[in-house]
Amino acid sequence: MCTWFYAEKATLSPIITKAQQLPLSNIIRNTMSRSAEMSGNIRPTDMAAVFATYIK
Repeated sequence: MCTWFYAEKATLSPIITKAQQLPLSNIIRNTMSRSAEMSGNIRPTDMAAVFATYIK
């Protein structure tokens, strides 16, 4: 069973643009041979941004 998610492209675009410029982003894209383009629909096989917070 799989689940799709939707992320509003216009809202997340500035954050995703910054994340795509990080060196780790290139390594992940090259290793997985996947595009980092975002359409809004996030499928189980798509790369997706993950937001995490650190609370000490």
